[in-house]
Amino acid sequence: MLPSNPFYSLRYHFGMLLGVEDFETEQSYHRGKHRLHNAWLHRAGVVWGLEVTAPTLASGASRNEIEVTPGLALDAAGNELHLDAPMCVDIGRWYEDRKAKGDFSEDDETVAGGRIVVELEAYVVATFNACLMRPVPALMEPCEGSGSDTAYSRAFESLELLLVPGTPPAPDPLPYHRLRLLFGLEGPHMDGGAITAADQDVLAARDTVEAAAAADRPPLLLDAFRWCAALDVIELQGVDEAERGSSRFPVDGRPTVLLASITGIRISRDAAESEWRLERATIDNTVRPSHVATATIQELLCGPAWGAASSSVGPRGVTPRPRTAPVGADVTDANGPRVMPDSVRLRGTKLEFRTTKALSRQSVSAGAIAVQAFDRKTGWTLRKLGKVEYDAPEHRVVIHLADKVSSDRVRLVVRGTGDAPILGSDFIPLAGGSGGPPGTMHDGTDFMYMLSTRSPS
Repeated sequence: MLPSNPFYSLRYHFGMLLGVEDFETEQSYHRGKHRLHNAWLHRAGVVWGLEVTAPTLASGASRNEIEVTPGLALDAAGNELHLDAPMCVDIGRWYEDRKAKGDFSEDDETVAGGRIVVELEAYVVATFNACLMRPVPALMEPCEGSGSDTAYSRAFESLELLLVPGTPPAPDPLPYHRLRLLFGLEGPHMDGGAITAADQDVLAARDTVEAAAAADRPPLLLDAFRWCAALDVIELQGVDEAERGSSRFPVDGRPTVLLASITGIRISRDAAESEWRLERATIDNTVRPSHVATATIQELLCGPAWGAASSSVGPRGVTPRPRTAPVGADVTDANGPRVMPDSVRLRGTKLEFRTTKALSRQSVSAGAIAVQAFDRKTGWTLRKLGKVEYDAPEHRVVIHLADKVSSDRVRLVVRGTGDAPILGSDFIPLAGGSGGPPGTMHDGTDFMYMLSTRSPS
């Protein structure tokens, strides 16, 4: 594709002789302006469509494919990723191709019920791609009597879809950390076990807003917002583009956009067959970043459940929260963090959950968590836990089990009480699960959740 230069344009004048380079400059200027806007003001995300499905499992047909539906997305470099028609990949042929490249081996294959079986995980990403089209006759040299040949006269922008083995990498840290901390969407940065000085200033500003009278909060919050936004924007930086040595965009090259993660993939075949059959797969399209239209955003800001404070009861009996309350927090329990039950997932030896607000990283340990498995013959057993990881930006806790659970039922206990409870970033203990009964400032509540290993989660 042509280069994108948003700050270098063509200046027309009467009698000007235009050549190929002039038209390229004209196009690259407008392309650069559009990419600049997309990259810095919208960031990466799916605009519409691009659902990842498994038609074989939905229809019972003989297709062994993973499919992506038409749609539109933006990548971190401001490119528009456009797909006109559904695209599919044969999961068996993909596996054989990846095995030939060394991503898999015959050690990954087992025999069950007389069939060769492979169980794996993968994820789907999209990246910008363009191809040349419509060749036309063209003069090879700009002089009289030169020869002619053909050259492509069109460039078609689309995308390339990739099915990648394994689990998606952790997302990059989100920008505007101070603003996210101010609104309770992210925990503070730590340095040597203590909150950094910069984040202490933000937390102090938030405390000032929350301590003020209701009538004084809006101007105080606006001042804190402007202060945090100014410092966050100053820290934003572009990367050096290889082609020009400039820093116009947040990223360079061909960044990818995550569309879905696929767990529990099971393919099998008879020893005498060469074609693999897709037996099962669990597709999670919610891991993608998504864009919401501005018309919808401005209406959401008017909703009573998350908008202005009021003593009236909102939709579904929810008491409207004040503007300064962190999203997902319950006003009645002094803002203690809660585990979201619908976020609990068991994938192989990984058990994960998310909380409604940031946690104190030091309190997230195996001592605050218990995992039990129920066997029809032996009853309940306590599972051995390995490493426990905490993803602060996503408020996600990942528990690595010592081995895979084969029992029918698994019970997760996250402690807000006892000797080593989970604490929020403000040191208020866990208040149980979201939607549960209210807690208090000092007394925590344990979270307990039962899940089936035979369910999609």
